[in-house]
Amino acid sequence: MIRIPKILIPVSLVVIIALVVEFSSLLALPSAEYYSTDPVSSDRIETVEMIVRGVKCRGTSEFFIDRIKDTGGIISIKTYAGVNKCVIGYNPDQTDPERLKELIEAPYFHPETKEWMENIFAVVSIEESNTQE
Repeated sequence: MIRIPKILIPVSLVVIIALVVEFSSLLALPSAEYYSTDPVSSDRIETVEMIVRGVKCRGTSEFFIDRIKDTGGIISIKTYAGVNKCVIGYNPDQTDPERLKELIEAPYFHPETKEWMENIFAVVSIEESNTQE
């Protein structure tokens, strides 16, 4: 009979946990999603990935989507709260990443308190992605 050293089981467990933690971002599921029901009036759909400070849970992800979804040209939005990432599909004939950044960072008027709220969301980085034909 083969004897397995006692230390091998805890070491294996630590290695497996470390690998799961390291590669878990590859399997990230969206916190919230939005898909426009409006017909796309362009042959092109471009996507932009943004790291957005303030997108940190399902609630803030849904609030983020509600704030910008009705802006002209937005086709889809996926938020990944665990990594503060937002992936936005848009019609380049109607909007662009700089305009989206302005909308995201714009002050918000709270209807109940009647006050303007600033710095709810801040775009930390922008990476333009592929064009879909």
